[in-house]
Amino acid sequence: MNDLFLIHALSHLLALHAFFTAACRDAYKHVDCTTHCLIPDISAHFFPELSYKYLNNNHVAARKSNMASTTDTNSPTNQGIKSLRILCFGDSLTAGYSGYGYFHYPYAAQLRKRLKEDLPDTEATVDVAGLSGDRVIAGQYVRRIKGSCEKAEDAPYDWIIVLGGTNDLGSEERPDNIYEGLSRGMTLLEPQGANVLALSVLEGEHTSGDIFQRRKELNNLIAYHEEDRLYYIDICAAVPWFSMSPKMRETIWDDGLHLTMDGYKKMGDAIATKLLELLRTAKQPLNSGSKQA
Repeated sequence: MNDLFLIHALSHLLALHAFFTAACRDAYKHVDCTTHCLIPDISAHFFPELSYKYLNNNHVAARKSNMASTTDTNSPTNQGIKSLRILCFGDSLTAGYSGYGYFHYPYAAQLRKRLKEDLPDTEATVDVAGLSGDRVIAGQYVRRIKGSCEKAEDAPYDWIIVLGGTNDLGSEERPDNIYEGLSRGMTLLEPQGANVLALSVLEGEHTSGDIFQRRKELNNLIAYHEEDRLYYIDICAAVPWFSMSPKMRETIWDDGLHLTMDGYKKMGDAIATKLLELLRTAKQPLNSGSKQA
C-alpha cells in the first residue's frame, strides 16, 4: 500500500516538473538573462537547467556605434539605432516571480518582443537583474547596482530600468529612507552614461491603510526626483490593483503581490510604449553616437 502511494506521488511530481519546465522555457525564450539574473528560490532546485543562465563574452558583440549617423547625443530620434542595450533591475517583480516561485516570466520578455516588432533593424539586448526579496534598505540593492555597472564596462547599457521599494514598504520602512537608498543607487548609474527609467512601486492586495499612504509618498518622491537623464513611468496606472475588476485581477495578479504571466506581459507592454516614446523624444544616452565612434 505504501509503495503504491509512493508511486502515485512520484508520478504527480514528474508531471508537475514537466509542466513547470515547459512554462519556464516558454517564459524565457524571449529574454536574455545574464549573470545578473539571480533568482534564488525553489525553481533553481527543481529546474537547474533554467536557473542562473550565464553570459559568455561572445554573447554581446562589441559596439563601435549605437547610432547610424548621429553626432549630437541630444538628438531626439530613434531612427537608425543599430543596437540598444537595456538592463531591467529590481527585485522579484523584475525577475518575474510567479506561481509561488515555480516559474518566472520577467516583463523584460515582453519588452524585448515589442522592441523587436517596433525596431526591426535594431539589435536589442534586454538583460534582467531581478533578485527576489531584495530590499533597498538592509539589502543588496545598491551593491548590486554597482556590480551590474562594473560588469558592463566593456559594453555599457543605454537604458537602465529600475524598480525597488516593495519589500521595504512591507518591512515598515519610511518612504524617505527608501527614497534615499534609491537615490544613492541612481547616482551610481550617472557616471555610466545610461538613461534611467524609474518605475513606480506597484499596488497590491496588502497595500491598504498605512502601506497605501507610504507607497503613495514614496512614488511621489520618485516621480519628482530631479536628475539629468532620469525618466519616470507610473506603472500602477497600467497594472493597478484597487481600480481593477475582480475578474481582471484573476488574470493579471497572482498572489496579491506578484503578477501572472499575463500581468508581466501587460507591465512589459506599458514599459515598452514609454521607452519607445522616450527613444524619440528624450536625450540620447551618453554611450550613444559619437561617444562610441
